[in-house]
Amino acid sequence: MIMNFIIVLTICFGQNQSDLPSDFSTLQKMSVEELALKTQAHKEVWGLGKIDRWDLTSRCRNYPYERLQAERGRKSEAERQLYDRGNVLALYWDASIRSATGGKASLDDVMRELFLAARDEKRSLSKDSIDRAARRYVKEVVRPDIDRYVELGETIPIRDDLLGPEAEASVIEVGASFDPGFDVDASYAKRIFTGVREEGPAHRAGLRNGQKWIEGGLVFDDPTAIAEFTIEDSGMRKVVKYYPASGEKVRVPQFKLKAPPEKKD
Repeated sequence: MIMNFIIVLTICFGQNQSDLPSDFSTLQKMSVEELALKTQAHKEVWGLGKIDRWDLTSRCRNYPYERLQAERGRKSEAERQLYDRGNVLALYWDASIRSATGGKASLDDVMRELFLAARDEKRSLSKDSIDRAARRYVKEVVRPDIDRYVELGETIPIRDDLLGPEAEASVIEVGASFDPGFDVDASYAKRIFTGVREEGPAHRAGLRNGQKWIEGGLVFDDPTAIAEFTIEDSGMRKVVKYYPASGEKVRVPQFKLKAPPEKKD
């Protein structure tokens, strides 16, 4: 269902509307194949298959859309945020539609209407067309959602029913964004650590300005992957390990399956 949301938007934005197939099932099959190829390519380049943490911890989490587009070629965080923001908004809309209609409709119905409008009425996909299709099922307009959550980068609200009636949401605090604690580019260029920030994660682990970078490194943009360096200081070598994460805490949602009801004898 949510895949349909991404599929149709991908096809309608990325392809001439006159080239669209005449039936939804053909469109779905064609676009799934195209999306699979694109997703695999992006997964290999950016590691999009990782789901061990929400990108609500990303430094890019509230970047406006224009900034994400400008930085996506050099920041994997920005690239992932474009995907994740669309995925979460799709879940949010789907939950809203299911709730408003008592489960009789879903985001699938909106997507079919958008497809038919593009095929039969030659309508281009736009904020207005999405809003028009969605308002058949929900009273609230969805156009402001696109402005606020996609373009301006505001945090998408978390609904208790976001993942369905069998899941329940809670809020937890986790370590925030990636923070190496030193100037990675300048240090790597000279193989001498520089820009080590006092009270930062690297400094707390023992890195100091002027130490030699012998070997090792870190996984860029990932505060959950341990950084490990062999350094040389005053002729002595040692290994320094730490998590490159900022001290800031971020409140993020956590979903768990509800406990099944107890069976009565």
